Amino acid sequence: MYQHVVLAEAYGSLLWAPEVPCVIVRFHGFINLIQCQHLMEQALDLYAAHTQEAGLTGVVMDSRQLSALPVAAHLWLANTWNSQAYAAGVRYIRFVTPENIFGQIALKLYQAKASLAVTPALAITVHATLSEALLAQGKHAALH
Repeated sequence: MYQHVVLAEAYGSLLWAPEVPCVIVRFHGFINLIQCQHLMEQALDLYAAHTQEAGLTGVVMDSRQLSALPVAAHLWLANTWNSQAYAAGVRYIRFVTPENIFGQIALKLYQAKASLAVTPALAITVHATLSEALLAQGKHAALH
């Protein structure tokens, strides 16, 4: 499956997968709050650029290489980014399970914070592989 790299940084990258269609956010190791904000804001810009033509409803988070997120990043994601994403039309976030325990803890903390947030709820699912997450997103996109 073709994935066009739109942004590549040491801490993460953004990809566009037109066949699904979806935006993929790929985390690389530890990511601090400023890096998280930059990557996720760019993801929303990419999402907005393609949503009309492709009928997007979700974002895939490839967190296999994620090692940690600071608490401030969890709070920003759950309380700020999720609201912005919902306003932009995102309804689904599909995570790929992190390979290490620290990334798994970071994902669980994000899920817990997101479930407590006052903002509209995004459907969050976790998948064992990137292929599974893309397949789930592709099936949902085909329904809309």
